[in-house]
Amino acid sequence: MTADPEDQARHAFLDMDGTLLPGVLGMYYLRNLAVDGVCDRTATEACLGAIKRYATATSDREHLHVESYRLYSEAIRGVAFDRAWATARRTWNACRSRLFPFAEELISLLKANGYQIHLISGNADTIMTVAALDLGVASGHGVGTEIVDGRFTGRLANPPGLPGGKESIMRGFKATESFDHDSAVAIGNTVRDSELFDHVGIAIAFEPDGELRPVAARRGWHIVDRVTIVPACARLLAGSSRAHTRNHTP
Repeated sequence: MTADPEDQARHAFLDMDGTLLPGVLGMYYLRNLAVDGVCDRTATEACLGAIKRYATATSDREHLHVESYRLYSEAIRGVAFDRAWATARRTWNACRSRLFPFAEELISLLKANGYQIHLISGNADTIMTVAALDLGVASGHGVGTEIVDGRFTGRLANPPGLPGGKESIMRGFKATESFDHDSAVAIGNTVRDSELFDHVGIAIAFEPDGELRPVAARRGWHIVDRVTIVPACARLLAGSSRAHTRNHTP
């Protein structure tokens, strides 16, 4: 039996890097892991180098992305979780002011419309959880790292930045949570975020990159920028609410 949509929760899935925050949050985190003496500086510099090469590459980008995750797993292996958590908190507190000016207004708008908000990003799960707690949203999801006896083993799970990563998180979420497809929202700026868009009724490409823009235009997904995102979301959420009311009026 399918649950009545009125009994299903409204969910919004937001990307972090390039969507809520300019740049790559994970790069600030990696630098601070080295500065704080949590990770070996040579290991973190190698990972940062791979991320930079990925950002500027015009070919073989997936290989570079895989390589950056491999180097991250090596850098974090054996690190105590509580030390990484402390650095994640320090990093987020320093980066919070870098959020796009619209970010907190957007989050407030979604909350006011009854949405549970989930951050899904290719960054480390640790810092995404810290960000979610600080922003007062339902959850934060990043690349998971196995922890044994309080230390990271270096074994990674479903990196969201790789093909299929965000799709896997979404499918797992839908399998365990009450979910209303038509009112669900996803917002992102890269082709990886498009893995979320097929699972929601309101797909929003924010200042999409060169890969995502033609796909968004072809699929009829909403395209916004930092000026239009909040008013566009307000209209879309209002339309979703009216449609929900029409569909369920006795």
